[in-house]
Amino acid sequence: MLWSHTITTLEAFASELRRDFTNAFRPLETFPAAVQELKAAIAKALEKIKPVDIDELTTKLAGTRPAAQSPQRLEMGWGEDVVLMAAGQKQRNPYQRLTLPQVFERLRAKHPSLTLGEFHDGLRRLQDEKRIRLGPYTQALATLDDSRNALFLDREVKYYVELP
Repeated sequence: MLWSHTITTLEAFASELRRDFTNAFRPLETFPAAVQELKAAIAKALEKIKPVDIDELTTKLAGTRPAAQSPQRLEMGWGEDVVLMAAGQKQRNPYQRLTLPQVFERLRAKHPSLTLGEFHDGLRRLQDEKRIRLGPYTQALATLDDSRNALFLDREVKYYVELP
């Protein structure tokens, strides 16, 4: 009798254990569906925080080429003017060079939106293309009339524009 009571108790315990394990593993049956829902939610969130493509946005807003190409376009607009100014000065007086403040002042009259930074970048480009030569200021820097226009390049203070 003791033996049968023990077996009954063990069977009841085993049955309870099976039920507990079944209940414990039941959430795992829905796990693949939950993972798919989680993946979909993550993909949706990543789509919302996707970085903006600046070139595409600029093209859409302006209806033109991306902004990365505009500095070249600007330089071409007034860059030729700089070369012509230097050539004209060389014809008038080959011993007197144009200063950067003179060039900038003339360009600003024709291109009012030109900034000093764009001016300096364009001059560097023109010199790299060997269309102009930027001459150094060889006197004491304290004697510069307009030091704001001077351009520091190649370990020198460039202040004059001439043909190469």
